[in-house]
Amino acid sequence: MISSLSALGNLKTPTGFDKLTHLVLWFVLCLLTRRAFLHQQRLPWLKRHALWGAFVVTTIIGVADEYYQIYVPSRTSDVADVIADFAGAFLFVIMVLTRNRLHERFPQKDV
Repeated sequence: MISSLSALGNLKTPTGFDKLTHLVLWFVLCLLTRRAFLHQQRLPWLKRHALWGAFVVTTIIGVADEYYQIYVPSRTSDVADVIADFAGAFLFVIMVLTRNRLHERFPQKDV
């Protein structure tokens, strides 16, 4: 896991780029977690609530990852990273809910 690396070197990145990276990675993590929850068979309630379950799990992972970084030499924990993680997961939720609403409002017609 990249958060266990004690130093990432002196990367020259634009201001805020790391927050954008967090947002994108947690968006993808939420997408993949939801997909995993949808395709599992053992817990029917988790399959029914896959979107919100994925959101909660990825948010917890973001908080835990930042907490873990407190104990890694040369790393710091940042509340703004947790907010970016939350925003990425929440953006995924909003996009799925919007898509679902659009599909209800404008159903696909067979051609």
